[in-house]
Amino acid sequence: MEKGISDFILQVITRSDSLGVAIARETGELTFVNKTFCSACKDSPTPRYLQDLFSEAVGQDVQGILTSEGIHHFFFEVDDTLWECIVAVSPALSDTERTVLSILLPQKANSATLKAIGQVTGKYGHDFNNLLGAIRASTELLEHKLKKIFGAAELPVDRQVRIVNSSVAKAVTLTAQMRGYASREPMHRGAVQLASLVEGLVAVLRDSGALSFEVVLECREDRLVSGDEFLLSQAFQSVILNAVEAMSNTSDRCIALILEAVDLPEQRGTLRAGSYMQFLCIDHGAGMESPHVQRVFEPFFSTKYATTGTGLGIGLSMARQIILEHEGDITLKSMPNTGTVVQILLPVAR
Repeated sequence: MEKGISDFILQVITRSDSLGVAIARETGELTFVNKTFCSACKDSPTPRYLQDLFSEAVGQDVQGILTSEGIHHFFFEVDDTLWECIVAVSPALSDTERTVLSILLPQKANSATLKAIGQVTGKYGHDFNNLLGAIRASTELLEHKLKKIFGAAELPVDRQVRIVNSSVAKAVTLTAQMRGYASREPMHRGAVQLASLVEGLVAVLRDSGALSFEVVLECREDRLVSGDEFLLSQAFQSVILNAVEAMSNTSDRCIALILEAVDLPEQRGTLRAGSYMQFLCIDHGAGMESPHVQRVFEPFFSTKYATTGTGLGIGLSMARQIILEHEGDITLKSMPNTGTVVQILLPVAR
């Protein structure tokens, strides 16, 4: 890049109030950092190294990727503001060191809101789930007694019973989503078999009445991944429920779920080269316009709430956060009146 152009770009970046930019050598030694980056991180009057700008825990993560070529990104929080940091490490040219470019992006959702959700659901979520459990048990007892009276044939209030069971299941899911989204507790990693996990989710959703149409699950290959089974269950459930809701007004409904192992021969975005388990969730529902697709993973963004009053817009956002924490990736492609495909990639356990 010509010096005049690079100087102009740096001047623009320096004046930016929303975009934080830092440039460093592969040792982490800073060659440039603007005021926004400094103010968003630790208040250091004379920062020398990129990793010193962050808290100790985040700084260690940054130091670990300084010599790892490619693009990396992570989230951290400062003074109730959630930031996304993108770190690009360029390949070394001859004997010169790699160049490290770091960009800070403020997230649109203030983490104070997420904290509030976590505090409320953490304090009252357990009691709320107990109440829901009582409703579910009473409904099952009522259904059992009615079957004794009317026989095994369809009950006169069969549809109403299914609605109650479905609503209770959705309320339990929503509580878990809010707690999972705002939670900052450490993950409990273990070996997770995705085929069993997805099969269990489909069975639970079908029993609850939330899934009343055909779901085709094709497991072409199932290799273990390393992760927190509960968190991964929340992520996959959110993706499947999103597909279910997308087809709420479709008469001929069917969802295809595909699991298979894939190999990435080289780094792709934030994903390193290696073996991954791929999960595809394919629906042929309403689909989305391009502007909506670009915002679908934003916290509290929903295409349904404005028109139907349903959907808080935290399901896919929470799923993305969980998948990124598992060093994976989630993408979504959609076409209006055609359908949507969600792809999840998770690294195979070593």
